[in-house]
Amino acid sequence: MFFPIPPIRFLEPPRPKDWRAIVSIEPYSSLREIARDGARFVLGPGRYLFSDDDIRRCVDAAGRLAHFDPDDVNVVRAIEHTRAPVLLIHSRTDEFIPWLHSQRLHDAAPDHSKLILLDGNSHFDIWLKSFELINRESLAWFEKNLLAADKRGNERSE
Repeated sequence: MFFPIPPIRFLEPPRPKDWRAIVSIEPYSSLREIARDGARFVLGPGRYLFSDDDIRRCVDAAGRLAHFDPDDVNVVRAIEHTRAPVLLIHSRTDEFIPWLHSQRLHDAAPDHSKLILLDGNSHFDIWLKSFELINRESLAWFEKNLLAADKRGNERSE
């Protein structure tokens, strides 16, 4: 039986309204979607033994066991409600979380997100193969959305 990892409930959750800039590498769009899409990778050839409805029931069971609602783990809703600029970086060849998860996120917030799709990386080697690009793009994103905003705010207050 496949149980997705539930969100950590014992820590104070971050408040997206307080976030000023976000960088997310190969994110999923919702718990239900990643459970379904990731089952192919996690279960391997045995995936054919489980229907999408089986996976849905497993997610529901995980939610009951961990005392959370799986439908609350929905990153699309979160990105729609934050005003923070979001940089999404994903590999088109990610074998665990399909790049369409990042595309869904970008489509939900095109006015405050940027999507960079890479080729030739797996979910597990993107940091090794694309570290320079991830580092450069992340630093530029934070420079643009944090430091520049701080400078503008300081100039106004002087």
